[in-house]
Amino acid sequence: MTHAPYRCAIYFAPDPRGEWGRFGSTWLGRCAADGLPRVPFEVRSAGAPELERMTAAPRRYGFHATLKPPFRLADGKDRESLVQALRAEFETVEAFDLPPLEPRCLGDFIALVPADGHPRNEDVAVIAARCVTAFDAWRAPLTEAEIARRAVDPADARASELMLRWGYPSVLDRFRFHLSLTGALDAGEVVRSGPLLEDIARLLPAVPMRFDAVCLFEEAQPGHPLRLVERIGFRP
Repeated sequence: MTHAPYRCAIYFAPDPRGEWGRFGSTWLGRCAADGLPRVPFEVRSAGAPELERMTAAPRRYGFHATLKPPFRLADGKDRESLVQALRAEFETVEAFDLPPLEPRCLGDFIALVPADGHPRNEDVAVIAARCVTAFDAWRAPLTEAEIARRAVDPADARASELMLRWGYPSVLDRFRFHLSLTGALDAGEVVRSGPLLEDIARLLPAVPMRFDAVCLFEEAQPGHPLRLVERIGFRP
């Protein structure tokens, strides 16, 4: 019998064997597919200890873009049925190239984001919305502790509504596709981030990132690194 994970998540992650997958694993210093460390890039704008600290949070989650945030499995649900449902939902979706990606500061962290206004952004948002809604039967209700950890501004009624209904505030009309490259930076680091953004841009693969799968990640135990356990491919 397969041991149930603490949490599952539905992410997009590029093929770990491809250029973008290798970039992400090297940048974070860990591959989510095999769970093994990678020797990270060296950049002029940050020393190795500084970069290790900056990438600690996304390293645990692996190189990815969130489609349905981490959730505990509901009673009576298991990983195998979720994988089967994901395959049935997405087996006819055609893969496509994402818009050009660039590193930006999103609030207090750095992430790769697609070019604004590109028509493919809507296609990504539609797939993310399907992940959030079509598989919500597999998500256990939030506990009081989980609600507290995901606290939102009480004045933001829409964020509160989304969190209580779907388990997270940044979904559906609040969704923004991004692949995190750092955790939270302090205010000074954000102000001084220009050279780091330039260094990251120079490291990016020259080929487009292919949106060709949805991925099931698992957190085996609370606080453990997340692992890529299933990549459900789209039509080529």
